[in-house]
Amino acid sequence: MVDRITSIGSDAGLVERIEQKARGQREKRMAVLEAEKTEIEKSLRHQAKLVAGIVGLPNAAKRLADLEDQVRAGEMRMSEISKEIAGLSEFDVTNNEITSVLGAFRTLFDSLPPANRARALGLLVEQVAYDREKGTVAISFHPSGIKTLAEENL
Repeated sequence: MVDRITSIGSDAGLVERIEQKARGQREKRMAVLEAEKTEIEKSLRHQAKLVAGIVGLPNAAKRLADLEDQVRAGEMRMSEISKEIAGLSEFDVTNNEITSVLGAFRTLFDSLPPANRARALGLLVEQVAYDREKGTVAISFHPSGIKTLAEENL
C-alpha cells in the first residue's frame, strides 16, 4: 500500500482529483457550519426577545435562568463554530502539497519507527476499499492529514 500511495503522487490526474475532493469536503463542511451558525443566531435573537417578555411574570427567575443557560450554550457553540471555520479557512491543501506528501511517502514511512508509521498512515488514509470482482483497490485520503504531513516538512 505504501508503494501505491507513493505512485499516486506522480499521477497528475489523481493528484488533481484528490485536490478537488479535498476542496469539496472543505466547502461542504463550511456550508454545514454556516447553516448551524445561522440557526444559533436566530435562536439567540428569539431568546433575547423571550427574556424581555419574561420580566414581571410568575416564575420569571426560573425562566430567566433557563434562558441564560440556553444562551450560554449557544454562545459556546458559536465560539466553537467560529474556531472551526477559521481553521477550515486556513486549510486548503494544494496540488504541490499532495504531490510532495504522496511522492515522498515511502521515504518518510521507511524512516519512521513502527508506532509513528501507524500514525502517518492514519493521518493520510481515510479508507481502503477492495473490489474483488474487478481486482482493484481504492484509497481515500484525509485531506487534513495530507496538510498535516505537508506542514511537518516531509
